[in-house]
Amino acid sequence: VKRLNTRWLGKSIRVFDTIDSTSDYLIGIARTSPERGLVVVADEQTRGRGRFGRRWFSPRGSGVWMSLMIGDIRLSGDSPALSLAVASCIYDAIKSLYNIDLTIKWPNDLIYENRKLAGILLESVIGRDLEKYVICGIGVNTDLSDVDIPIELGANIISLAEITDAFVERDTLISEILNNLEFILDSLRDGSLNIRALLFGKDCLVGRRVRWYDNHYELTGTISGFREDGALILNCEEKEHCLVSGSIDIFI
Repeated sequence: VKRLNTRWLGKSIRVFDTIDSTSDYLIGIARTSPERGLVVVADEQTRGRGRFGRRWFSPRGSGVWMSLMIGDIRLSGDSPALSLAVASCIYDAIKSLYNIDLTIKWPNDLIYENRKLAGILLESVIGRDLEKYVICGIGVNTDLSDVDIPIELGANIISLAEITDAFVERDTLISEILNNLEFILDSLRDGSLNIRALLFGKDCLVGRRVRWYDNHYELTGTISGFREDGALILNCEEKEHCLVSGSIDIFI
């Protein structure tokens, strides 16, 4: 991988032509022979997935489809800090390489003009050594121009090639993401990272009226900001709610 300059993240990279899911592969590795910092990259995923088991469309040669094995960062509860930190790293990598103004949609998506460019999936697994590992799945659409996009996705996703009208070097993008991410992960682990500061100027929700929902509840209100741990602050009927999970719809 070109331009990779890390100490532990991505020092071992396994590359596949086709795989069912890079995250599922790493979950299996964690349970048998865990390796902190191991990265798996595939040219195609046949069963890529996002949050809530939704399909992640990842056809051959059209994106960065990769997963990373991260040691336990020991964040409190269901803190969205890690997901947002990863999103910020992808944001910074794309900004530095292509000078594109994206936004981060809490808790795990990168958006360009209301269409999804990239997403993140975090899953925890107990390794064979009885340590906790986080498997971080990353998907970035790089070039969907030669792909038959499913009708239900067509208006909702976008690729870097469509935005820049240029060839996207996936190896370079992978290196830039990993270089950014190692520093951020080390900062999260030692407690020196302020997620609220990291997201400043990057999110698309502050000041917007939204609908928040999960399996049991639904709230409508206005986003006023973030806590330092990445929790979303929703003002609803003169009450303040701090949200650590769930989904958001923005009222246009």
